[in-house]
Amino acid sequence: MGKAGSTSIQAWLAENAARLRGLETCLLVLRESDERTGARPRLTPYASGNANSNLIRMALTPGGGEDEAYLDSFFEQLGAAATRSRVVVFSAETMSEFFFRALPAFLSRLDELGGRHRVRVAYYVRPQHTALEAAWRQWGFRSGFPPSQFFEPFSWAYDYFETCLSICRHAPNVSFEPRPFRRDLLAGATRQPTSRDDSWR
Repeated sequence: MGKAGSTSIQAWLAENAARLRGLETCLLVLRESDERTGARPRLTPYASGNANSNLIRMALTPGGGEDEAYLDSFFEQLGAAATRSRVVVFSAETMSEFFFRALPAFLSRLDELGGRHRVRVAYYVRPQHTALEAAWRQWGFRSGFPPSQFFEPFSWAYDYFETCLSICRHAPNVSFEPRPFRRDLLAGATRQPTSRDDSWR
């Protein structure tokens, strides 16, 4: 999810892309569609630039549904890469929307992929009270709405337990692994934060 260390994760992936290739690990990125050839989407091995593949959100239609042709192309390319490589990595915090909304077209294709390859979803989250505060600091205070009104439409996205249950029901072939974004759980942490410690935000 956003505000849970995604920028740091993707920076690490980009900086270590050569090392990952040496370990037979393919870092895939989603680039803009090439309308001249009709390719949509276009998944390619990472070469340079940003390792963030937030363009996956293009699979969401304006009415809140899913573009199934887009998803068919995405999973076809993802499956082909998984067949060629020992490990494939794909990173995009906007993909969290497909999970917390339990979108059926996406999850059914992911589950089918999980029937052919080992699929692990590292779902980074942060404690709800700090996630909401972080969202307010970046976007909410500029919205013109009071906090209660700003958060009401999407506060259910932070029901992590319900998200886990939904993935278990709709994509049983997928290993869904929520990972809490807390400083005391990160590698190299040297101290335990107190309940009032906000230094890790």
